[in-house]
Amino acid sequence: MHGLVNRALQCFLRDTYGAQAWAEIARAAGAPEGGFESMLRYDDALTLRLISCAATALDRPAEAVLEDLGTYLVSHPRRQV
Repeated sequence: MHGLVNRALQCFLRDTYGAQAWAEIARAAGAPEGGFESMLRYDDALTLRLISCAATALDRPAEAVLEDLGTYLVSHPRRQV
């Protein structure tokens, strides 16, 4: 998966739910400690784990997390991800 997708998910979760929530989700998913680089490629399985771990941690369906991510992206068009 392109790093831009993972970076967008990272920014969304951190900005919406806080740094602590992001840290817990990232740790559970096995994400890199320093976060994601937008221009690198990552294993698709890692992206799926991030979504799954976020859904579990937030007690929301994965589809709702993805929909909220989309809303975040269109409502923050100038945000540097």
